Amino acid sequence: MAILANLHMSDPAKSAENDQKKGTDDYDHLHRVRPLMEMIQLNCKAIYHPRQHLAVDERMVGTKARLSIKQYMKAKPTKWGLKFFVLAATNGYTIDFKLYTGKSKTASGKGLSFDVVAGLIDKGNLGSGYIVYTDNFYTSPLLYRHLRQQGLGACGTYRQGRVGVRTIQENALTKKSPRGSIRWIRDGDLLFVKWMDTREVSLCSTIHPVYSGDTVQRWKKTGDGPHQLISIPRPTTVTEYNMGGVDTSDQSTGKQGDGPPLFSSIL
Repeated sequence: MAILANLHMSDPAKSAENDQKKGTDDYDHLHRVRPLMEMIQLNCKAIYHPRQHLAVDERMVGTKARLSIKQYMKAKPTKWGLKFFVLAATNGYTIDFKLYTGKSKTASGKGLSFDVVAGLIDKGNLGSGYIVYTDNFYTSPLLYRHLRQQGLGACGTYRQGRVGVRTIQENALTKKSPRGSIRWIRDGDLLFVKWMDTREVSLCSTIHPVYSGDTVQRWKKTGDGPHQLISIPRPTTVTEYNMGGVDTSDQSTGKQGDGPPLFSSIL
């Protein structure tokens, strides 16, 4: 704690100037740690070049510090802390990250989810040919078509009713649809797939076929007899999404302890 109290990552004089801007749009919440963050980001990109499959997700770093940028996420194991948007490889390695500090002054007008993914995908560093996996917060036709124009594939779960998502009621899945049922619709270069497992699963992809012969084992009760293990068809998008590593980054972090992380201590 004594070392942290005397540790400055930025110029103290410039930090004082930034403090005077509190309450204005010009105030930089991360001024004191920005040099350190940029150094870490540069080294993350330089030390390891990832393989084809990438994932974008949120990562919470727990802290008890009193910070205006601290966030709450109900679905995460660490519910209160600093919220990072992370681009990760399937082995959990962090390729790049962005600390969320609230509404951005440089927003494109296409939505936070679009700006996050577009900002994390550095084509100049990565090149093309990668496949990006996202959850339903990020997945949108606008984003996926943008990634395709950049030479990148995309696959992820999507929210019904999102702008640009094609929906039809004819031949749609219902609660009575048998397990393993598959429905799909194409919209140009986008494929929307629905699959009935224990519940309905919806995925969108720009690179995968509907079905390539994959199956998965499930228990099924047959009449009054015991449960039997049966094979049901599984769409290619579901198989590839499960291997895409969307949650691996969170799992590698684990639940944080009581000690505050370095960023929150400096802030």
